[in-house]
Amino acid sequence: MRWVGLLIAVFLLRPTTVGAVEQYAVRSNTQPELGVSVVSPTMAKVLAKWSEYSISPIRHYRALYTPNDPQFELQWNFTALNMPAAWDATGTPPYLGKPGVIVAVLDTGVATTAAEGRGVAPDLASASIWTNPGETPGDSVDNDGNGLIDDIHGWDFINDDALPLDDNGHGTHIASIIAAGTNNATSTSGIASSITLLPLKVLDGSGNGTTITIAESVDYAVAQGADIINLSLGGTEPDTVLEAAINAAAAAGVIVVAASGNDGTSPLNYPAAYSTTLAVGATQFDNARAPYSNYGSGLDLMAPGGNTNLDQNADGYPDGIPQETCATGSGCATFATYYYSGTSQAAAHVSGIAALTASCLLDAARDPRTERATILSALTGTATDLGGTGIDTVTGAGLVNALGAIGAAGCLSDTPAIPGNLVAKARSTAVALSMTRFQPYPKPIFSWQGTDGVSYRISWGRRGVTPTVTTQTGTSFQPTISTAGTYDLSVITVGTSNALSPAATLTYRYRPPQLIVGGAGGLSLYRANGTRIRTLKGGTRVPFGTGGTINTRGDDRILLGRTGAVDFFRTSGSRSSTMLAFSSRSTSDHTVAVLRQAGASSQYAVTTNTASEVRIVDSKGRSVKRLIFGSGKLNGMQVASGDVDGDGTDEFVVADRSGNAIRLYTAAGSKRFTIIPLGKTYRSGWAVTMGDVTGDGKAEILAIPRNARTNPPLYIIKSNGQVLRVSRLKNVSATDPIALTAVDLDGNGKDEITIFAPGKNQLTTWTDRGTKLGTIALPSTSALRTVGRLQ
Repeated sequence: MRWVGLLIAVFLLRPTTVGAVEQYAVRSNTQPELGVSVVSPTMAKVLAKWSEYSISPIRHYRALYTPNDPQFELQWNFTALNMPAAWDATGTPPYLGKPGVIVAVLDTGVATTAAEGRGVAPDLASASIWTNPGETPGDSVDNDGNGLIDDIHGWDFINDDALPLDDNGHGTHIASIIAAGTNNATSTSGIASSITLLPLKVLDGSGNGTTITIAESVDYAVAQGADIINLSLGGTEPDTVLEAAINAAAAAGVIVVAASGNDGTSPLNYPAAYSTTLAVGATQFDNARAPYSNYGSGLDLMAPGGNTNLDQNADGYPDGIPQETCATGSGCATFATYYYSGTSQAAAHVSGIAALTASCLLDAARDPRTERATILSALTGTATDLGGTGIDTVTGAGLVNALGAIGAAGCLSDTPAIPGNLVAKARSTAVALSMTRFQPYPKPIFSWQGTDGVSYRISWGRRGVTPTVTTQTGTSFQPTISTAGTYDLSVITVGTSNALSPAATLTYRYRPPQLIVGGAGGLSLYRANGTRIRTLKGGTRVPFGTGGTINTRGDDRILLGRTGAVDFFRTSGSRSSTMLAFSSRSTSDHTVAVLRQAGASSQYAVTTNTASEVRIVDSKGRSVKRLIFGSGKLNGMQVASGDVDGDGTDEFVVADRSGNAIRLYTAAGSKRFTIIPLGKTYRSGWAVTMGDVTGDGKAEILAIPRNARTNPPLYIIKSNGQVLRVSRLKNVSATDPIALTAVDLDGNGKDEITIFAPGKNQLTTWTDRGTKLGTIALPSTSALRTVGRLQ
């Protein structure tokens, strides 16, 4: 550690656009001696047609705010964080935070009170120190009833008194990073000198303390209204009491910032390792991870911690973090600027920027505690990548960016608008897809609402893998997916002055479509190329129309309609639950269709091969509505579902197994239409499914007469009951009624029709116009009876 003398700060400039631009500057590239001319927008458009002219709107520049603190020039750490631009963000610099934001510093104490031979750090003399409104000073009474007498300006949990004095210097150094006086012509600057500090002493003069003491102080800070708690401390052992206190703080909307540890190893120290803390590692001057900084799973951010063994900026001083604190050997009676290094200092930088961001929200009449997620997203979402693109275990989300965080919180008047209505589509003409289940589309189109003159920062990647970050001007994005998994997309608007909006985010879950072939031996999953993935043992019998589905929780389930009941199977092969929609004594074969409902839990349409009714039930099998079709349906009904109008809620089709009618119902059980394609004299029933074979994002009804044994006709029926076309499937024959399903196997945005002809022991795939695309050979067993889809 080395004391630093006074130096002169510099005056910086940056371009800033102010207000609407009405005039343009023009410069001749071939005759620069002519100088620069001012023209109207109309003339600028004319001259822009010739390449020899450089044309630009006239923009207004102003000085970037620089504090007058004599040692600010040595604070390389603030330059790395983009602090001058952040202070300048509101256009009326300096923006140094608001007293309404409280930062609790849990440390060795803070030199803010002159008592017991200790002094007040000059650079904290003007700091706003929390005052307990419920206590009367000096009356030796616990006025607020919290068990602590005269806790006017915090508490000393080590000595159990009302004077959280520093007897080490560490706590004062940390507090100075956060809130030392800025632009007060004294030593160094602080990040957010206008916020309120709540000093809480939890470490003794040697820098040691217990988790009980720290947990008590966390609870105290939450009770006193702290918005941010800084924990520049740590240890290698977990503690459930402290973890519970931190979890409670997070639940109350408090941001708890913790140092990752100074061992230079993995994993993180505690409490940084707890999931509800914001874990911060340290960088040195060149933005590399400092060699002492702990890393590992759960690391969120990096900030300057310095390295006193280096002088990479060649200023003649070690590259630690310069800040005013207690002079060595003075017992905190006198003060000087010292270079400290460590993840303690890194955490303090993040706490300060979080306080500045919270202040900006408070200015916009937004409560920082209720906006905890906004602040965390702003801090991590705008960080500068240091390692691989995106979040990694060595540098987290990257180096915190003060200006980016304030801009991303959306609290500044010139913050660009967040991208609106971010949706995913299967293709350009499709409606928005629900993201609560896996999708079979390998080339989704993501689009959003935006404005001209801005660009968008796109982050896209499979969860658990470093995402790719790109910048573009268009308001749509189409990646190509080759690997199954959950993908995260975030879109941030980049304004004309590089201000950033909050992120619009969306999760897309992809798995290549799979076919299910069912029979007495269970279910087999097949890829589109014919490769069998696995066989799921279960149900004694599989009726026609069994297909795959996915429940509203987003995890995959296969619905197996069998003799007597409906089983829910995981794709791993284990049965998760059974649903009894009819009598528990039923011996009939069940057919089931899932009814997804936008904004609500899925329900199910269930019927059997002997019933003259369809029941709409919940996941427990409890009846929601019964549709009675009268007597004479000796072979029962068949159901299938799909979204015919693209609104995110399924409709379902009901077909006679031995009659002539095809009916469409809403998920609530209201009939949309009845169609009798082959006339009233036809009595052999229909095999049906639903799928989007036209590529418009809306499902059609697909039906084949059940008595067709050779070259069956495929009826494609629109949502209004009209027959769109009839396609002949040539060279298809079956000894039993045909089963069919529809799924987009090739990723072209249109579902293909897959036919199962039991007598052939094979699947054949067709276009909606009757073109055969391929064949999948199946095991030679007559027990196979039907085909479905898992998408």
